[in-house]
Amino acid sequence: NSTTLANIALCEKCVFVIGNLLGDSFMARQSLLELGALSSLIACVGLGLERIKMLGQQQHQQQQQQQQQQQQCDNKKIRHRLKSKILLLIPVVLLAVSSIIALSIGQITTASTVIL
Repeated sequence: NSTTLANIALCEKCVFVIGNLLGDSFMARQSLLELGALSSLIACVGLGLERIKMLGQQQHQQQQQQQQQQQQCDNKKIRHRLKSKILLLIPVVLLAVSSIIALSIGQITTASTVIL
């Protein structure tokens, strides 16, 4: 990451140098062009821009990962709450089922007593 920041700083400096060269005399600019210095500066600017783009992509990926982690954490909390509620309902359901069975047995017993 410090390398990326150094590349970005170098890119900024190259942009300033190019701007200063444009303000110099025609002969100075021509000499730098012939030496290939301007193309090297432009290459440094391109490198800096590439690093800026990569940094933005990395930040975007990190944000997505954080959002996914938060979503997973939220999902775990929801599942835990649902499990807790289901566990609270189990005794109520068992009581209702046993009551229905007891009533059914009672009705069967009562019906058999009536028949006899």
